[in-house]
Amino acid sequence: MPIIYENPEFTEAEELLEQEALQEATDLSTSRLFSKLLERDVDNIRMTSLLNVLWKLPHLVDFQQLSLQYIGRNVLVRAGGFLCGPTIGPVPQLYTDLLQSCKDDPLCTFLLRLSGIPRREIGEVVLNVLLQVLPYDQKHMRMSDRMDFCARMCNFLHVRRKSSEDLLPLLLCCKLLAKDKLMIPWFRKPLIEVAPNLLKHLLKAIMPISEEKMDRIVENFIDDKIKNQIQELSSGEIRRLKRIEVGKEKRFRLTEKEKFTDAFDIICQCLGDLCENDRIVGQMILDSDLFDTLLLPTYIGGNIYDSFVTTIIYDLMWRWSFSNKVQIYFSEKVYQNEGNLFEILLTHAQANSKFVLQSIGILWNSFLKHEYVSRMSDYFDEAMNERIDNENHLLNRVTKVVIESDDLEVLTVACGLSAELLTTDFTLFYMTQQDGYMDKIKYLSNLMKKYEKNWEESSDDELEEKVMVDERKKRKEERCCKEANRALKAARA
Repeated sequence: MPIIYENPEFTEAEELLEQEALQEATDLSTSRLFSKLLERDVDNIRMTSLLNVLWKLPHLVDFQQLSLQYIGRNVLVRAGGFLCGPTIGPVPQLYTDLLQSCKDDPLCTFLLRLSGIPRREIGEVVLNVLLQVLPYDQKHMRMSDRMDFCARMCNFLHVRRKSSEDLLPLLLCCKLLAKDKLMIPWFRKPLIEVAPNLLKHLLKAIMPISEEKMDRIVENFIDDKIKNQIQELSSGEIRRLKRIEVGKEKRFRLTEKEKFTDAFDIICQCLGDLCENDRIVGQMILDSDLFDTLLLPTYIGGNIYDSFVTTIIYDLMWRWSFSNKVQIYFSEKVYQNEGNLFEILLTHAQANSKFVLQSIGILWNSFLKHEYVSRMSDYFDEAMNERIDNENHLLNRVTKVVIESDDLEVLTVACGLSAELLTTDFTLFYMTQQDGYMDKIKYLSNLMKKYEKNWEESSDDELEEKVMVDERKKRKEERCCKEANRALKAARA
């Protein structure tokens, strides 16, 4: 269905021209529309016409329609806002590359190149079209095209990391690539190379600031803007200065900050997906600066960012910790308390912490091998000379979480960590002596029996109702029961 380009700053005459362009796109066939636009002067092509050409390109995939798609691509390149020619200036390299791309590149690569054109009204929509086309088009790329596309995508991330409008759709495309088995081999290396600088920029952009500081930044920006306008005026020229609204500029900066926060969330999801879907990525992450960028004590242990941003960091660290090589890395950092990592994780290993799930999850993955638990014996032995209710100790923290928490997910990771810790005589004695710990473990290990009992006792009329049990809750209880059984077996061993 044809679309129309709307702009609140349009005059009545401009709105009529856009309506005429919409009517033209509705009445004419695709081939006739493309031919007329190709023959038309660039200045007379309305934005509505260009948007309709852009959204028609993904549908021109048959061999018989390739020539038509070539015409549509040329129309978009000609109307891209390039100021070049014999009397204007030299031809930009991007313009030359785009003309060549019209003939040679797959649609995804062409759209990615096209998104860098000077005319931003088109460039922003191009990225949205790319997001729709990518899941299909990437399956039909040649190996060389995949390699080229992934490299260009990551280069665009680096170049446009300061543009909140372009960054979000680019990262959404990256999220698709990070889960695609065909694209990961070509995507993992360039993404990990640009990720540290991108994360540093985003962490700086989403840094919380007070309202007073925001007001000062906006005021300084407006003052500089006015000074620049005055300097651009010729001597003796009388021109009205453009009005700049303080409230509008402030809202823009707050909106931009929210967009960068979303971008930080998406890039962290991409890095987590890569590590889950490719074993090689774990070592590549260790060789990069990603851990040095994110594992700063001020980020994961301080109060610089709000809980949402901090949760994103903890989630990513937990996902990375499932990689065997990263597990070894975390185990060493926990053992040596490098960067106060162990103390920070221990601080959040309590039922009332917002990051208890991630903290205990990371600790669980750090103690997955018996040797990792054994070499912490000196630390565990310190509890022998301390009070049994000492809260600043890992063994007591874990048992307290099991006893006090009612969250099934938290209880699952706490029971999993308990099962790994209950492997030495002292840890076994220490943890099982906590009042209520063994009772809670036994209760959790019998969670699934209630379903069996209810089903046995239910009549045929009630059976259908029993099937309607919340499956999500049932799965959580099943996982929790499994880990509690492991902890119970370890305690009884």
